[in-house]
Amino acid sequence: RRVHGWWLFKLNQHEDVFVLKGGLTGWVDKGFELTKDPPLSHSPKEYHVTSRNEKLVKDWADIEAHLGDPESSLLILVDVRPENAFKDMHIPTSMHIPVKSCFAQDGSLKEINELQDEVFAEVLQLHQHLNKDVVFLCNRGNMASGMAVCASLVGLDPIIWDGSYAEYKMRKLDK
Repeated sequence: RRVHGWWLFKLNQHEDVFVLKGGLTGWVDKGFELTKDPPLSHSPKEYHVTSRNEKLVKDWADIEAHLGDPESSLLILVDVRPENAFKDMHIPTSMHIPVKSCFAQDGSLKEINELQDEVFAEVLQLHQHLNKDVVFLCNRGNMASGMAVCASLVGLDPIIWDGSYAEYKMRKLDK
């Protein structure tokens, strides 16, 4: 959830968006200063999205086309939910890479070479060999946006299926 905002900014064409590696704990551990002073005040401004990078989001039509013909589909679906949720039920054509695999034992984000070699190696190979977009999904999109941040560090586009497994379940399983 913490990084869903990053993905939303990217979706809405903002380039200079960053996630603080290690979060607030990492900030404190590095000895950076915190304050109890009130935040700087800024006058409210209106914000209007002028355009979206539609490449970063897939919808049901994209997924349904993939499910109808996975061999010729231009998508690779990656389910990032925990192991037990994936084993319980998942989309038949999806790969599984739990989002927690991006993090070291101490909870910090793995280094880029570890992400490339340990977490995304198979997906990167498929992406490059088949020239398919990698699409991350979870239950509703929050964990997927976390994985999208990690994927962007290894050169993949941060594409998520915003409806994710909840939409699949509603449309395919709850009929």
